[in-house]
Amino acid sequence: PEINRIHPLAKYVPCSHDKLTTAVLRLLFNLSFNQKCRELMVAAGLLEKLVDLLKKAPFRAKTIKILYHLSSDPATRARLADTDFVPILMQLIINFPHDVVAKELASL
Repeated sequence: PEINRIHPLAKYVPCSHDKLTTAVLRLLFNLSFNQKCRELMVAAGLLEKLVDLLKKAPFRAKTIKILYHLSSDPATRARLADTDFVPILMQLIINFPHDVVAKELASL
């Protein structure tokens, strides 16, 4: 049943409508509190899509929170290393506009 909730959402990350992408990210964030849903997100190919979304400022805050939840699984952390995650994360930290880095960003 959970796969029926997650897999269809993957095609909307990202999509050409920013409001829809934002709504889907909010839903994914809520689902990311559940371990099985996190596993299904990774299985649906959302990990790479979320890493790519880090490049787009309007989606960055929610995406960082989702990735934080996904990274709680050691296997997912290992898969993050196979993406552009680390270079993007380093750029976000280096170019953070405030003196103190956001806790979600620092936690990753």
